[in-house]
Amino acid sequence: MSEYIAQHVETKFPDRLRLPLTFDPLLLARDLENLSAAAWVRHYVKQNYEGDWSVIPLRAPAGETHPLRMIYSDPARRDFVDTPLLDACP
Repeated sequence: MSEYIAQHVETKFPDRLRLPLTFDPLLLARDLENLSAAAWVRHYVKQNYEGDWSVIPLRAPAGETHPLRMIYSDPARRDFVDTPLLDACP
């Protein structure tokens, strides 16, 4: 992201935090190709959005195996683990 865009985003959204992370888009695309289309879980609360909202649980609360429980974002949980899907993403 250019410095100008970064400053604009910080000014427009002062309550956001930009993490100092960078990713190689080609490697991300390769990882995505390794994941099965069946791995995507559709969000189940349709009254909160329009269109398609789906996720792949790469990390999940420890012990969860059901796809809907794996994508649930419980703010009290701190025990997240890698899922088998993450193994397909070197």
